[in-house]
Amino acid sequence: MIERATDLGRVNRMTSRLPDLQPAGRFYTNLQADLYNPRDRRPVIMTPSMGPILLENAELNASEPALNARLTPAERRRLADSGKGGLSMTTTLRSVLIMVVCIFASPTSAQNPDTQRGTAPAAQQAVPNWASRGIPGAGHAALAPLVGSWRVELSIYGTMGRSPDLPPIVSNDIRTTRVWVADGQYIEDTTEGAVEGQPYWRRGWLGYSNIDRRYEWVTIAPRVPMMIYLGKPGSGEQTPIDVTGVFTDQGVVSEQTVGKPVAQRTVFRIESNDRHISELYFTPPGGKEQLALRLVYTRINSESDQRVIRPRGIVLPKLPEPAPGETGPYCVIAKHRAKPGKADAYERRMLADLEKTRAEPGALQFHIHRDRSDPDLFVIYEVWRDLQALREHYEKPYVRQFVVDSAEYIEGDMEAQWIVMASQYVAGRPREKQK
Repeated sequence: MIERATDLGRVNRMTSRLPDLQPAGRFYTNLQADLYNPRDRRPVIMTPSMGPILLENAELNASEPALNARLTPAERRRLADSGKGGLSMTTTLRSVLIMVVCIFASPTSAQNPDTQRGTAPAAQQAVPNWASRGIPGAGHAALAPLVGSWRVELSIYGTMGRSPDLPPIVSNDIRTTRVWVADGQYIEDTTEGAVEGQPYWRRGWLGYSNIDRRYEWVTIAPRVPMMIYLGKPGSGEQTPIDVTGVFTDQGVVSEQTVGKPVAQRTVFRIESNDRHISELYFTPPGGKEQLALRLVYTRINSESDQRVIRPRGIVLPKLPEPAPGETGPYCVIAKHRAKPGKADAYERRMLADLEKTRAEPGALQFHIHRDRSDPDLFVIYEVWRDLQALREHYEKPYVRQFVVDSAEYIEGDMEAQWIVMASQYVAGRPREKQK
């Protein structure tokens, strides 16, 4: 509730419904959210749009036949009840309402056909200068490829209390819907689905400031602080879109940063009209920037496409810490089973990346095997310089692509057996060529 004392009394309730002065239809504001950040102990009021208001506690007046004629009996009773002891619809109040309608009734949507053709309607020409400076322009138009329905591959790295050194949690059970709101001023983003069987939901608003010439991004989600990001003033419509901010952590980054300010950065990379990527980074106090989330968006082009849930592929195993006093290389045996009829194709897919893996500085040995009696079963023997070398391997782009592609070939996840090398490590000698 918003209260304000005026020379007409106290205004304690507002709405955008204005039947008296908008006979062609009803007027509504697009969004207003009054939020409270308990961590910082401060209110946050978001009003991405503005519109005409009707003081609902105004008492009906017999001199207002136009208003009375358009209200239903229930509406007249409601307004009459709320107006007891309140305001009267005076000439001054009518002037205020008329002025507000004149300012905001003209369409300013970036999607208006007349605007796209470069010819402004007569009503729009009457918009005052301060309002016209907020009319969506080139910065808003650059966001158009983001609008629509999307399949999302969500990878969770160093957030939700997880160490950034762990392999990501990957979910393909996510969908995003984006629509223009506030007459083309903002894109509203609703992302929802499931991660490891748990519900996932987030809503955000992405817009462009004509005055500051920068992009602005706000997100909310259950049980986490509001995230507010601003582009660098004057950065204009440059891509990729890069916006930054700071929030007070409640343990989303780590227990060590609770109550401390954490820098955050979101990057939007628009690759085409049908695919784009967003990445969220955190920088703890005194630390290095670390990847928190990566979302890969693929456009949904039909109703049948919306019903398709893409297989998620394998989940890379978690990496246990070396035992105390362990000095040898980091070793693992990984087993996974190909789908019926897919074993030969899967072997070719793995061999395609073999030399890339062996070329990594931390890869000491990497061998792919198939079981003699069960050719659908694959066994990989790996020897790495240390734990960090394998972590870096997991982050390679070709490995992330392999995880995605594996959904076509593999049933379930791989089974990992972590082994400690008891003997001293020696490099294997090359196989002699047969004569």
